[in-house]
Amino acid sequence: MNAAILEHSKNNGAIFLDADGCYKIRVKAHDALTALTPYSIGLDGTDWVTAALANTAKYQFVGVPLGSVASGAYANLVIGGEVDNVVVPSATHTAGYGIKIHAGAVTEEGASYIANATYLNDWAVGMETQAVAATALKMFLVQHVTGMRLATTV
Repeated sequence: MNAAILEHSKNNGAIFLDADGCYKIRVKAHDALTALTPYSIGLDGTDWVTAALANTAKYQFVGVPLGSVASGAYANLVIGGEVDNVVVPSATHTAGYGIKIHAGAVTEEGASYIANATYLNDWAVGMETQAVAATALKMFLVQHVTGMRLATTV
């Protein structure tokens, strides 16, 4: 990572393009974070802080830590780009379908990301088809590419 990226990535709330080609945001962990598990990210006073996934009408990011993070520690979570093995509830998946949050869990939209009229609630696109139920999915997180969006739906 070059020095300019490294220096910028130390600021809470900083969004930057990392050397791995992913957009990341610097946040404070609300609790211990599990690697490759999606978390919502919102502004709490002056800090950008993670939270467990939940239904909300607030604009938020959904971010994925690439490694474990201790409670209260600062870390860079992926909000845009390709991530392998994102933790999802056991289900089958179709490449190209949108991924959203529903009832506090990661779910597949059931329609192509591009063709889906409600894509504004989608924060990622599944990149692989899994005919057998699986608990990890290769995804392309699209949030930063299109800006902040409504991350969760009821």
